[in-house]
Amino acid sequence: MWSAVGRTASPTRIQRCAYNILYQLTGKHMADFYKCLQWCSNRKKTEYVRTLTFPLPKHLKGYRREWYGRYREVTFEGHSFLVQASYKEWLEWEFGDYNKLPPAEKRKIHPVTMIRFPAHGSISQTEPKDKELYDGEQRQR
Repeated sequence: MWSAVGRTASPTRIQRCAYNILYQLTGKHMADFYKCLQWCSNRKKTEYVRTLTFPLPKHLKGYRREWYGRYREVTFEGHSFLVQASYKEWLEWEFGDYNKLPPAEKRKIHPVTMIRFPAHGSISQTEPKDKELYDGEQRQR
């Protein structure tokens, strides 16, 4: 947590005090607080659910509760994974025809971290200046 630094390095006394309080909280305190939030949120049986710590895309209310109630095992490249029983319905809802690539002009490229492996063996990690994808050389959008 940033509180270890903030409690001594923050410019104002109020900020240092707030960071000091946060610094006193343990992982158990945070886990208990999260469980309390879950309990409060799960009391009502709603049509939609969401993860408290994960933002929703497209300004959605949440994901359909029924998608998270049943699971099944799926084999992928020789490994078994537990997935939502209605994963195909979720994929269609989220991405439309998920088996078909969108046109090149509608594809999104996410920012990545570029890792360079110099000849002498040490690894350095930097953010790409223009947020393009790298794999040895810059890819075209």
